[in-house]
Amino acid sequence: IREGILCKDDVSYEFIDSNKSQNVDMTFFLEDVRYLSSITDESGKRIEDTKADPDIWATVKAGNHYKADDVLIGGKKYYVYYVPVTDDNGKVVGMGFAGESCDIVKEAESSLINRMYLICNIVLIIFGLVILRVALAIKRPLEKVTVVIEDIAEGNLSAKATVVTPVREIKSLTDSAALLSEKVGGVIHKVTEETDSLGITVNDLNSLASTSAEGASQIGSTMDELAQTSMSLAENVESVNSAVIDMGNEITVIRSEAD
Repeated sequence: IREGILCKDDVSYEFIDSNKSQNVDMTFFLEDVRYLSSITDESGKRIEDTKADPDIWATVKAGNHYKADDVLIGGKKYYVYYVPVTDDNGKVVGMGFAGESCDIVKEAESSLINRMYLICNIVLIIFGLVILRVALAIKRPLEKVTVVIEDIAEGNLSAKATVVTPVREIKSLTDSAALLSEKVGGVIHKVTEETDSLGITVNDLNSLASTSAEGASQIGSTMDELAQTSMSLAENVESVNSAVIDMGNEITVIRSEAD
């Protein structure tokens, strides 16, 4: 434009088609007329020497950039971006355009969404398998520990939980179950010892009670003998008393006789 040699030659078309491989079309406008364009119609002919939308040209002519969705160009809808092209004096002499077909963008979006869904499903499956593996790694040791605790509750203190697990909490629970078995066993052993000791004490009490019963029986016999002796003594005292009275009477008689 600056040199006044702008033309539709191979170099110009090579430039205008340079982003075609990336599905991006470009157009150069002289004022609002398409001078060079990579966009083609259904027959494959470039849509050159056609005019831009008046509203777009008015915006860009004022020195502004313009971007929009779903702009109809050559029978197709595009995502578009327009920039002003100026001469050395700053006058807007045309527009530069870059756009991508909405069909291609939507197809890419759909492909990306499908790919994301596929990735999400794969990730969900992987996470599901990982969660299942972790759940089994937690469930199996817990089942073993549960069985051991149930055995302890039923009095089987020989039950032991042999659990190999990378889960620290499960290992702690297993150790706690083993400690529980040990402590309960110690308590039962202590209770057994105390029960045996109590049995011995009861036997001693029974023996002492028997001895006390025998002693009481002997005391009873002695008391009976003492009672009989007391009765004999009482009879003897009574006889002595009678004899003393008789003696008194005799003394009286003797005194009279003496007189």
